[in-house]
Amino acid sequence: MADHIRNTLTAAVRSMRDVIIPAVDGSDPLALEQAKIVAQVLDFVEQRIDHVHEHARFEMLHYGALVRQIRDDVAVFSPALGREIDQELESFVEVVVDPQANTETVAEEAMALSQLVSASVRASQGEASGIRVELAVLDAAKELLDMQRAWFLPQGWETDPSVVPPLDAAFAVRSQPQF
Repeated sequence: MADHIRNTLTAAVRSMRDVIIPAVDGSDPLALEQAKIVAQVLDFVEQRIDHVHEHARFEMLHYGALVRQIRDDVAVFSPALGREIDQELESFVEVVVDPQANTETVAEEAMALSQLVSASVRASQGEASGIRVELAVLDAAKELLDMQRAWFLPQGWETDPSVVPPLDAAFAVRSQPQF
């Protein structure tokens, strides 16, 4: 059976803009504002739906590489957190090598890894090797920020969209896992 999600989203956006928004009573500014927001969200989803898995995979690979990078330093000041990292890295490898890993699984793995990064930064406060953890997180931030800026570019937040890398180029930075 054909996948009609994109067509459905296109029709929903058109319906919101051409029929529903013009029909909203002008005396209810909140309803008008909310209808416009719904149209914008549907439009954004339509533009990004083909890239949702790639987005989740980028984040998983980004955080996986970062966790690998900070693992040894974290184990020095928090052996328990080091063991958690080791366990999560095993899960990470399983997801990476699984060609059937769905988007939800990939996104969950990305979230688990990002939480370990956050826990590592919190645990690093005041520790001698903690500065290397903090610097690694800061160094890695640019590639994540570039991807997020490219991802949200259709929303119009960028003052100079020409400085934002194309989405495909941003994803390409983390297209392959590092083991």
